[in-house]
Amino acid sequence: MRQTKVFFLVDSFGIPTSYSLLRTSNGIFAFDTRCTHAGAPTSLSGGQLKCPAHGSIFNPETGEVVRGPAVEPLKSYRTIEANGEIRIIIS
Repeated sequence: MRQTKVFFLVDSFGIPTSYSLLRTSNGIFAFDTRCTHAGAPTSLSGGQLKCPAHGSIFNPETGEVVRGPAVEPLKSYRTIEANGEIRIIIS
């Protein structure tokens, strides 16, 4: 089973951020969806996270670069699932 969702939130400083959550049989994985090349928000398209600014493509399961110009993977976060909630650990 594989499900990917991208969602947006505003942090306590008022900064909007988007995250990709992926659920697989190995657990739940979270990534910051900002492109590591240009900082533009990526979007889920065709099962990949794509940057509209310069065309970088990232693997939603690993955050790794599939196609540049980005060379760095997406920032990943640890997740905890409990009581029907998924928490992204940002530290």
